[in-house]
Amino acid sequence: MKKQTWFLGALLAAALFFPSTSNAQSGALCDGIFHWVYVAGAENLNGSETGFEYLCQTGSATGRLLIYVDGGGGCWTGDSCDCQPDSNGLCTNPNSTISHSFFNQSTSDDGLRWAQTYWGGGVGAGNPDLSTPGAWAAAFAGPTSPFNQNWNIVFIPYVTGDAHMGNTVQKLTTSGGNTYSVHFMGYRNVTNDLAVIASLFPQQDRYLGRQRGWGRCRLQPEPIPR
Repeated sequence: MKKQTWFLGALLAAALFFPSTSNAQSGALCDGIFHWVYVAGAENLNGSETGFEYLCQTGSATGRLLIYVDGGGGCWTGDSCDCQPDSNGLCTNPNSTISHSFFNQSTSDDGLRWAQTYWGGGVGAGNPDLSTPGAWAAAFAGPTSPFNQNWNIVFIPYVTGDAHMGNTVQKLTTSGGNTYSVHFMGYRNVTNDLAVIASLFPQQDRYLGRQRGWGRCRLQPEPIPR
């Protein structure tokens, strides 16, 4: 499993503190089931629509919230970005330096409960590389996890190959001569995602998760890097 999370605390804190209203939602569904949310303007590497998934399992949208920002390598050339994804969005090209090129409702945990997913000990449909049930859950629901109590969870996928920092479309060419478009829209995706998340979960006790270690985000205004 190729997982390397890029963590942009200043960007996330600022976007949460100053949410946009363009993607405002009425509120999270607190039914203990994962829900997929398409976000206007959020794009996969191939330009298709994406968003995020959330689970409200505390019974209240004002409960403690973990926002997990996914990782999975970066790419800058025609060969390294040439993912050649399978049906789950996982890259099959051995020359690619990213793990996913798309994530959508069909590859998410939409409609599943905690225990049916990799978060709670199962193997999620969107993460077939997590072949050992419970391995992922140990980090989130295990006895040593800081999140082993009831937490609401948001998962922001990494599907742009740009360390969540891009805001452009480029043409790349492989060594074999194939030219294609890549949508490096990670910065815009995260910004738009967080605006929607802020409307779904209005409380101020939000935590940001990364692959190696955990960080609490203090909601103080900081400039967003451009």
